[in-house]
Amino acid sequence: MERKEWLELAATDWSQLKLSLSEIGASPELVEDLYGRFVHEVSDFEPKVAAAPSPLRGSLMEDLLRRAMGYLQSLVLDNVLYLEMKPVIEEVEVPLLLLAAPAHEKAAVRFEQADTLTGTHEWSTTLFGSGLGARQSITVGRSEAFSALGDGGAAKIIYVPVRIETYSMGLYQDAQLVSKFFKRQAVRPRRSDHFLAAPRVATASEVEAFMGRATEVRTYPLGGDTSGDVSTYTHTFEAAVEYSLSLGLKAFDVESTMKATVAFKRERKLTLELPGGRDYTLLRPERLPGIAWR
Repeated sequence: MERKEWLELAATDWSQLKLSLSEIGASPELVEDLYGRFVHEVSDFEPKVAAAPSPLRGSLMEDLLRRAMGYLQSLVLDNVLYLEMKPVIEEVEVPLLLLAAPAHEKAAVRFEQADTLTGTHEWSTTLFGSGLGARQSITVGRSEAFSALGDGGAAKIIYVPVRIETYSMGLYQDAQLVSKFFKRQAVRPRRSDHFLAAPRVATASEVEAFMGRATEVRTYPLGGDTSGDVSTYTHTFEAAVEYSLSLGLKAFDVESTMKATVAFKRERKLTLELPGGRDYTLLRPERLPGIAWR
């Protein structure tokens, strides 16, 4: 889920500006002062957009938003200083998926995801009916597979580790410290960092928190199969998108063309291995994508 920076939110929602400044401890007088200066700075935005031709309004709004954010940032930074310049860096787990199998020694749930990126470049030149051309294609792929076994019925959380840096900050007014607060932001990964998804066993409290009011998805009626054999169900999902650019030039007896294509494909596969002898109800957790059972 995308989360806007509070500066961008405040620049597009003026009521949010007052709330944001109040939350970090600014006095009502300082809030009104900063708010008044900001509103005065952007008061001509709407007339400018209204007067612009329709095709240009989108780009004009982007330019004005950047200007508003820049001015708002300068207002805030004039009053906010770092108390501790060296940040505290910690690693947190961002959960992506809850994976659980029915409590049976033969039951298993397997989730696989594969991403493929293909880039293609081709060109050709024709002179007096004779031609020369080339085509180059590069494909890069990555796949991940995780499983949960029913022996013991332990659920797993698939997560990505993310490093967060925390700054201790202070809000000042007339060179006097008004309040202290913390600023937290994700650390931009280095080239050497590999933030791959990883599994771990979920605690009972975590499962309960993520489940919430779970939704029934479907029932697998295997109560009549008393043999104990395992039935396998496979669900697949595939999405693909392709972008292409082609250029051509023709002059006298010379014809030249160039084409570039980028294609991305994502495949997901869910495999359920369910022993006979009982019915299984597949549940969708409320607060985290995933699979659970009843």
